[in-house]
Amino acid sequence: MEVFLVSGDYERLGSLGQMRLRLHAAAALAWEGLEGMQVVQIRASHAERFSACEAASRGEIYSIADDDCLPSPKVRPEHIHGIFERHPEFGVLAMRNLLNPQFGWGMSEDGEIVECHSVGGIRFLRKGLLGSGTNVSSGDDTEHATAIRPWRSAYLKHYPMIHMGEWYSVWQRRE
Repeated sequence: MEVFLVSGDYERLGSLGQMRLRLHAAAALAWEGLEGMQVVQIRASHAERFSACEAASRGEIYSIADDDCLPSPKVRPEHIHGIFERHPEFGVLAMRNLLNPQFGWGMSEDGEIVECHSVGGIRFLRKGLLGSGTNVSSGDDTEHATAIRPWRSAYLKHYPMIHMGEWYSVWQRRE
């Protein structure tokens, strides 16, 4: 399964950029150690990441991983494919944030997923969600979730991630 690890313009961010570069390296190493996962490095702005990864993906399911998130070591492509097969109405499944557990518990749930309007961090997507005419201008997770409707999105109950950059987001520092 392709895992798109998106990098941005770290140079313009000064010391925050240097830290993000190191988080990116740690995330890449974690993904490379997982069976069946192929890391694809892609450089795109936050707003361009969804369309760039969709255009470059070859499989029917792929992942877009924020550059500051470590995946669950137990995730395997066949597990994700199986969950998508059991939940055909869902277009995006994401790992839940271990450091911020109240985030991502949402509208409805079953034994393996919790439906939420917007998911982020490490997400697995069905190829073709972002067809021609889909406009995602800011790269915001909520805008992405709205753009894929009528598909639904959910967090995976048994596959947590660690958001290493939880308090050092590029988005938070823009103000």
